[in-house]
Amino acid sequence: VFASQNKVYGIELFSVNGQRVLNQKVETSKSEYKIDMAYMAKGVYVLKLYIEGNTDSKAFKLIKE
Repeated sequence: VFASQNKVYGIELFSVNGQRVLNQKVETSKSEYKIDMAYMAKGVYVLKLYIEGNTDSKAFKLIKE
């Protein structure tokens, strides 16, 4: 995950059935974040980024093959 201008302060990852599999606060000083998905099953996941100065979260679809 790469954040260019706005600082990300939280990350959540959900499986396609809505179960939260990751909930992580992040250091706002970083602009790049790595998520280890090696232990997760193949499938579709929804990544939510909580961005500083924005009341809404940004959602992205991830596909693990």
